[in-house]
Amino acid sequence: MLIPLNSDQIQQAIIKAIDFLHQNQLPYGEFKTYASANEDLSNGEFDSSPYVTTFVLYSLSFWNDTKITEMTNKAIQFLLSEMEGAGLWRYWSSHHKSHTMLPPDIDDTSCISFALKMNGYPFPENKNIILASKNDEGIFYTWLLARPNIPIEISTKLSPLVKPEAFIYITFWGVADNIDCVVNANALLYLGESDQTQSVTNYLIRIITSQIENKSSIYIPNPLVIYYLVSRTYLNSVPSLIVIKELILTRIIAKQKASGNWGSNLETALAICTMLNFNYYGPEVKQGIQHLLNTQNPDSSWSRFPMFLGPAPYYGSEELTTALAVEALARYLKSQ
Repeated sequence: MLIPLNSDQIQQAIIKAIDFLHQNQLPYGEFKTYASANEDLSNGEFDSSPYVTTFVLYSLSFWNDTKITEMTNKAIQFLLSEMEGAGLWRYWSSHHKSHTMLPPDIDDTSCISFALKMNGYPFPENKNIILASKNDEGIFYTWLLARPNIPIEISTKLSPLVKPEAFIYITFWGVADNIDCVVNANALLYLGESDQTQSVTNYLIRIITSQIENKSSIYIPNPLVIYYLVSRTYLNSVPSLIVIKELILTRIIAKQKASGNWGSNLETALAICTMLNFNYYGPEVKQGIQHLLNTQNPDSSWSRFPMFLGPAPYYGSEELTTALAVEALARYLKSQ
């Protein structure tokens, strides 16, 4: 039998987590990412990027607090300071020694553009650049490059931003023409549903219905992360993704462990948020919330666990896990 959850306990956990994030946000607004050769992110090195900051911003938007307002304003200024050209961004920030080793990309550009739009901050029109960066099937590439099929006026905007070493780097690793379901989900989050993006919506539906999500991203092979990103896109921008709701919910519920979690605290928070994105409030949600309450660290964070992959190859942070836990707790509390 499920024990009733204490609303005051949930609220206190949220408040303490916000204090942790407030204390650990970098002075210029970034929320940290760590890169590690170890899956538990031990011995991780700081890996400056705007990417994780966009997720923290989104998760914190579900709770009102003066500290969140302060953190949001600082984070937005960081994101704006990293903008290049006509409203474009790349993974490594200007604080990173390898900043120019990767080209601008659709994933970071879309996540940051959505965060700025959500918070009412203006930025240059960039949708035409993103929409031009598709393959013959109408699916978005990962990297923003001056490709042969891109209009010359867009190519002239992209070319100065891609250093020769960046093009050599992604070509050497065989990812210059990468197509990734996560990148496409985040592009849809920003662009929304339209005739111009219908092929991308169909692509995501096909991946989930064919149950090949764990093979559809070289950056995020964890299905629980993919389910969260797809459901986030459904909730905010693409209502027609409702057709895969039951498939995703069934798979998430099947992955829950007897102790109420889905593995790491990051995975547990992602699973809860995905279920809430689909307006599901079954007993599995409550069990997951209880697990988060039981596992908050003494410093009020939740432990780091990799959310995505790259050269390191593992990336994540306490700030990222903690923000997602805040999203899960805040949304559950508001639903009661």
